[in-house]
Amino acid sequence: MLVYQDLLSGDELLSDSFPYKELENGVLWEVEGKWVVQGPVDVDIGANPSAEGGEDEGVDDSAVKVVDIVDTFRLQEQPPFDKKSFVAYIKKYIKNLTAVLEPEKADEFKKGIEGATKFLLSKLKDLQFFVGESMKDDATVVFAYYKDGATNPTFLYFSHGLKEIKSCGKTTSARFTGSTKHEQSLHGNVKPMQLAANGSSCLAYRSPVLKNQWNLSASSSSANVVTTFDDDIGVSTSVIEDKIGVLLLNLGGPETLDDVQPFLFNLFADPDIIRLPRLFRFLQRPLAKLISTFRAPKSKEGYASIGGGSPLRKITDEQANALKIALEKKNLNANIYVGMRYWYPFTEEAIDQIKKDKITKLVVLPLYPQYSISTSGSSIRVLQNIVKEDSYFSGLPISIIESWYQRDGYVKSMADLIEKELSAFSNPEEVMIFFSAHGVPLTYVEDAGDPYRDQMEDCIALIMGELRSRGILNSHTLAYQSRVGPVQWLKPYTDEVLVELGQKE
Repeated sequence: MLVYQDLLSGDELLSDSFPYKELENGVLWEVEGKWVVQGPVDVDIGANPSAEGGEDEGVDDSAVKVVDIVDTFRLQEQPPFDKKSFVAYIKKYIKNLTAVLEPEKADEFKKGIEGATKFLLSKLKDLQFFVGESMKDDATVVFAYYKDGATNPTFLYFSHGLKEIKSCGKTTSARFTGSTKHEQSLHGNVKPMQLAANGSSCLAYRSPVLKNQWNLSASSSSANVVTTFDDDIGVSTSVIEDKIGVLLLNLGGPETLDDVQPFLFNLFADPDIIRLPRLFRFLQRPLAKLISTFRAPKSKEGYASIGGGSPLRKITDEQANALKIALEKKNLNANIYVGMRYWYPFTEEAIDQIKKDKITKLVVLPLYPQYSISTSGSSIRVLQNIVKEDSYFSGLPISIIESWYQRDGYVKSMADLIEKELSAFSNPEEVMIFFSAHGVPLTYVEDAGDPYRDQMEDCIALIMGELRSRGILNSHTLAYQSRVGPVQWLKPYTDEVLVELGQKE
């Protein structure tokens, strides 16, 4: 089998299992994707009291849908481009790609890129944007859209940005469709990711995934029409500048001690936090009232010890402001919104403001590095319900960044924090690095297919790899905390591991 890697990032993006058609003198490859079903998901009862939950009836009895190309190659969806940022990306991509192509291939690419760019610009409002699994900053972008009347997506690749790998089991041999100047290291076969959209709604509940009926053209009545010309790529077009919104999703938290009990009620009233059999779901709210009343006194003690309330809203607002400034430095203007799952400002409040601002493209960013059906998945299902009922949002292009633990910036920042703390010890090389992650019921992972455990383990491996690259070779362990109720949670448990470590010399 032939596998095609991104010439710049090394990520596998395509294989010869997916036939392609040449467009724009061969600069673009057109590949047809397909929605496929990967079987039903059965969910057992569980409780996850400090993570987010879902608004709908859970995910039991729903089939798992994926787009084959996205699923097989772990493509990661990116925020949408406006015209200005897209042209800037193309100019940078030309520079980066021609630097590694043989002169003949570089000339061929530069001659054809103008037509390819115009072709892509003509579809810009309908495109979705993906990169490979590593999500490196200079990675080749893969484009996708739905042709008129199509129910399956069409993908577009820059052919000169692909390196052809002949896969032979665990060994590979390589030749380059673009012919590079320098041999690059080869990656093994990608392990297909069992990631999916929840049921027929086609809203991703596990992985970055192409949207189907979500990907409709938004009204342009509130957008600005701008005509520009770029000498480098020969593009002169009138395009609609979108009003882009970024919605940050988070858990929320009580801001005063009086907020604690109603906050807990909202938490436990969520069917993804306490999962009751369908026959007993009428007990959801009475049970939430009982548990929240019982737990509130103990929880108030905890919040009192940190100043009388959760700092989460303040921190999230600061992140929103920092994100807006960072985007402006990249010449990207976007409205930033904050939506909390269990306390003010609720996600529904942010949604109302997005409608008032007449946003034409929306990027959704849950502030959880790893994905779980009880955190990011729950908030996404709130949006799913809104889309079903609201004509404005059913026609709004929405991009979802569902996990970002593998981003270089995040991994390095975690390594920086650990390195700083290690330096405070007299013998830092002897210190055990202890990772304590929030747990979820075991049934979430084993029965519902939650990728949380795998992503957490991958995350720890990436952080330790970064530390090793700095010469930090400490041992480490991972455990899970915050379990409640009679069901089994992810193991090992933090409290038990701490006792075991304390008993060792």
